[in-house]
Amino acid sequence: GTEKMASQVVPPGQKKQTFLKKFFDKFKQDPLVPIGCLLTGGVLGGGLWSMKQANPALSQKFMRTRVLAQGATVIMLCVGGVMMGNRSPLVQEVPRETFEDKLLAARAKRE
Repeated sequence: GTEKMASQVVPPGQKKQTFLKKFFDKFKQDPLVPIGCLLTGGVLGGGLWSMKQANPALSQKFMRTRVLAQGATVIMLCVGGVMMGNRSPLVQEVPRETFEDKLLAARAKRE
């Protein structure tokens, strides 16, 4: 059918964000991940270019650097995800009813 996933539902009064607006909002919140992705892509491009130029020593250095950049990006992604999860409006603490509250409520029902 045409049902929408929960992530696609736009609450009343809010406009649907464009891809670029959403990207820049996320970039402002966690700029290290896109920077890491661009760095990884740039190093990968340099490695491929040095392979094409038949410079195996330089190509090897680029590929080792790519692995480091990629690893750092994954770590930044994980740290950013944990930090975003801690301040997410979806994760709200629900006040727990204590035993005493339950007991008082039960007594009030009986009366």
